[in-house]
Amino acid sequence: MRRLVALFDARAVAAYATGGCLRDAILGLPLHDLDISITGDPLEVGPQIADAFGGDYFPLDEERRLVRVLLPDRGVQLDLLPLRGEIEDDLRGRDYTVDAMAASLREVAGGQIDLIDPTGGRHDLRARLIRAVSEDAFVADPLRLLRGARLATQLDFQVEEGTAALIRRHAATVTTAAVERQRDELIRTLSSVRAARGLRLVDEL
Repeated sequence: MRRLVALFDARAVAAYATGGCLRDAILGLPLHDLDISITGDPLEVGPQIADAFGGDYFPLDEERRLVRVLLPDRGVQLDLLPLRGEIEDDLRGRDYTVDAMAASLREVAGGQIDLIDPTGGRHDLRARLIRAVSEDAFVADPLRLLRGARLATQLDFQVEEGTAALIRRHAATVTTAAVERQRDELIRTLSSVRAARGLRLVDEL
């Protein structure tokens, strides 16, 4: 973490731990993936991180500037995402509140964080709820409909009632997401120890 912070500092790039890694850290779950939102261009910074750590780099989505760096020696996967405006605005554009939290990477490296949580994600973690940030999230990316069921299955959470209604309302649009992305979400649901419950939930929603 400290090496990453130094690397970003040298390039005048602000970096935040976001998404699932922060959620899992708060829940006390093992971390294998690290989502980092940055003010720089991931397509430029990603190869530099891979070189510095002896890892492998490849773009996930060049149009959206999403990048993955694999660090096999450390068993860690870094996903770099570009910040969309201020960090609070970026978080409000995400799908579910439990993944719409952030902390400065510098604070994470130091072991103490001031959690940035504009949508109440920590409250929903305590309540064990999957709650949509907004209906617009499903319009922007219909794959998020499947992702809600997958998150509830993996974490053993409940889908909040209003969110379940929104997923049902938009359910027919899920087929517009790329087939391979649908496949990946379903495989992750099937890989859970609660796979049967997950399939029933997908069917209900």
